[in-house]
Amino acid sequence: MYDATGEYTVSLTATSLNGSVTDVFTQKVTISDPNAFLTKLVGETSKTWKLLRDPSTENYPLEVGPYNRSEIWWAMGRNNDEIAIRPCMLNDEWTFTRDGQMIFDAKGDYWAEGSVYPDGANNMCASTSEPMLNKDGVDVSAWASGNHTFELTPGTDAKLKVMGTGAFLGLSKVGTDLEYNVPQDDVTYNLISLYDGTTDTLIVETNYKFAPGDAAPGGYWRFVLVHYDNPADEPPIPGNLPSPSFTYSLDGLTVTFSNSSTFSTSYLWDFGDGTTSTDENPVHTYAQDGIYTVVLSATGENGTRSTQQDITISSSVLTEEVLQNGAWKLQLSGHSIYVGPGLGSDGWWICPLNFLDGSSTGTDDWSCMMDDEFIFSAGGGYEYRTNGGSRNDGYMGTPNGCWTDAEIAASPGAPFGSCNTHTYAFTPAASGARAIITLTNGPGFAAFIGFMKGYYGGENIDGAFPPNGGFATNQYEVIAYTNSGDKEVLIVSVDLTAEHNGGSAWTMVLER
Repeated sequence: MYDATGEYTVSLTATSLNGSVTDVFTQKVTISDPNAFLTKLVGETSKTWKLLRDPSTENYPLEVGPYNRSEIWWAMGRNNDEIAIRPCMLNDEWTFTRDGQMIFDAKGDYWAEGSVYPDGANNMCASTSEPMLNKDGVDVSAWASGNHTFELTPGTDAKLKVMGTGAFLGLSKVGTDLEYNVPQDDVTYNLISLYDGTTDTLIVETNYKFAPGDAAPGGYWRFVLVHYDNPADEPPIPGNLPSPSFTYSLDGLTVTFSNSSTFSTSYLWDFGDGTTSTDENPVHTYAQDGIYTVVLSATGENGTRSTQQDITISSSVLTEEVLQNGAWKLQLSGHSIYVGPGLGSDGWWICPLNFLDGSSTGTDDWSCMMDDEFIFSAGGGYEYRTNGGSRNDGYMGTPNGCWTDAEIAASPGAPFGSCNTHTYAFTPAASGARAIITLTNGPGFAAFIGFMKGYYGGENIDGAFPPNGGFATNQYEVIAYTNSGDKEVLIVSVDLTAEHNGGSAWTMVLER
């Protein structure tokens, strides 16, 4: 019996009966492992895998995109700091043994995924020693450390199936063909690559449907795990890059900046008018009206990163009478709907112009929002007109995209249809505080300005929950108002945080 696979030279020496003649026969013998594919996964007895920490090869520990693989929607470590933000995922260990066991060690912590866990206790690392309850209050502790089993199917359509309640690879919510809020009995992955070298690589994917009733998958999840033959080769979990962000308030030509950057120790502001500042929270006065690009560069232990916002400086004053002077519509531009870590911030995502101008189709079509009208009238009346249809961003059902009025009315999003019975209250800007527009829902409807997804305290993302969180009112801060004589622009922002601390917001740019 040989101790290892490989090519061996075997020699047979034969001697005659009287011992006078000796002959040697030599032949090369190749010893192979009949379970070579299994050995790549489990080694000789066992092998422990972890999520990839180094995305420099453009392989990412977690990746999600459309079913046709035409793009990457999001990936951990791709133009973001998520590898440093989620250290509780990068210490997870999956040990596969030759006798069919898969042992998962969460190392005492886990990533509380945003769509699974309740607001205020999600999108963060949490301890497995505390109750693991999803947003419905269901115990999901089966996703913590545990002993499971697996089945490996080789071939051109290779599969890796992990079995036992709570068994998973990479991200707990991802099942065989859906995303789940509770542990499943088993998950089957498509085995894309299983490579054995000094750094072993395991790549698995699942194709998932957006809803159980969908005829076909709409997206894919991909997980990349590695095993180092020499543990010293494993790179450390990287530290956080600076995360620059800021909000601001306007008082005529004077702007007060509030710095909300993290993992940063020093700052450089470029106000877009040729002047700069190294103050943490500067106050700057512009010489004249205009649109200025303000750049904040934040420096920390692991480098420097920058963010920028376009700020509209105007001596025009928004009054209630001005607000009522005609219908408002969303501005057709590449910077009219955006979301970020603060009121008026676009730090997370900006709706592309091609989504709004009619050149996109399907789930990327937002063009039906561009003729929506938002009308303030004397006496406190507020009306929303879809003018035939508007966008479903997921709350109404599937698919996302432009829906007709009839489709909206037949969906959970019916309260976001046309309504002329909303009311509003206007609080003018004063003492450095922004103007406030407070909407009150008309009977059976939910009031909003610009885009229905955000409300004061959260987002409308699941039709199983009340529109606008069940609140009777919805509040917007006026970020800016300008009047050039031939066009008026109104920029409003809605605070999405439950604490109303301004930590995240949708912002809309309207004009007339």
